[in-house]
Amino acid sequence: MRFAFCLFKYFPYGGLQSDFLNIALAAVKRGHQVDVLTRSWEGDLSSEFSVELIQTRAWTNIGRDEQFIDNSLSFLKERSHYDAIIGFNKMPGLDVYFAADPCYAHKMRTKSRWSRLARRHRYRESWEREIFAPEKKTRILILSEQEKQHFQEHYQTPDERFFFLPPGLNQAKLHECQSPLARGKIRKEFGLRDDDFFILMVGSGFRVKGVDRSLEAFASLPQALQKKTRMIVVGDDRPQSFFRMARDMGIEKQITFAGGRDNVADFYQAADLLLHPAYRESAGKVLLESIVMGLPVITTDTCGYAFYINQAKAGIVLASPFSQKELNEVLRESLSSSQQLAKWGKGGKSFGQEQDLYSLAEKAVTYIEEAVLKS
Repeated sequence: MRFAFCLFKYFPYGGLQSDFLNIALAAVKRGHQVDVLTRSWEGDLSSEFSVELIQTRAWTNIGRDEQFIDNSLSFLKERSHYDAIIGFNKMPGLDVYFAADPCYAHKMRTKSRWSRLARRHRYRESWEREIFAPEKKTRILILSEQEKQHFQEHYQTPDERFFFLPPGLNQAKLHECQSPLARGKIRKEFGLRDDDFFILMVGSGFRVKGVDRSLEAFASLPQALQKKTRMIVVGDDRPQSFFRMARDMGIEKQITFAGGRDNVADFYQAADLLLHPAYRESAGKVLLESIVMGLPVITTDTCGYAFYINQAKAGIVLASPFSQKELNEVLRESLSSSQQLAKWGKGGKSFGQEQDLYSLAEKAVTYIEEAVLKS
């Protein structure tokens, strides 16, 4: 079969981008041909599939997305030989949509009337409706029950159009990356002593991941505890405004923005706690990567994969509505109990050995194949 995979942009450190790449490679491994349509590609190009760069010239993100959609649909219309069109961002004309992004309509429900009248909002909602409206035919690969409920609340999408995927952790890679030397190596690189507490944040999109919430929680720690604690943020984003926030709080010397890194697994092994108080997150693979490597997690229930943390007894999930005071207290209490951190770490490792957290790409390709056969 020949598939067209569409996504706005590819860069090496995004969760959506990682899932896209794994699904594309899994499809090729099964003998399918994959052509990728995107408006930008950062990093090495795979020799396993072709990449078509769709030109856009708009000045704004929404303008570039709009042009990408229009130009992609024209490209696909001229080359009508694809068995299925699979989208990793919301757009019309899809046979299958991989729902990595949260429900936009649900996100906007609390915004002002003026925000909802903006051009950006009108386009984003219309693209989402093209996929989820009850009369549409697009199959939806969904990552969590929470996100399915959000989409159905706003669009009344029938149950039979949703297909659940397990998380897509790379079990072999995580196993290969585990090294008894990793903890000491990373701590030495960032000047941490053996008895220092190391709080880790991972993810591109610092605002959505709740870096501001983490900085406030860090600043609230008792002085004695704060002095022996460091926070390192790994991810590909612009840290300037958050560094200024840390400076205003007087904690800038204990906060490091390490940029995007290929050796994230080493950071999991070196850290004592993953902090992920995200505003919203349709899944949150970083949560699962952390716990299966024995790193406890503090997160929010707005993350689709947060329920796994409770199931594994591998940390704390903060309930909505979010309370900064509660996060501050939970962080202080967690860092004050090495015994509790160790218990959470053990729970996560055991959970990773017992559950299927790894077959997302293979299941996604199966659902795409079935969509073609049943069309």
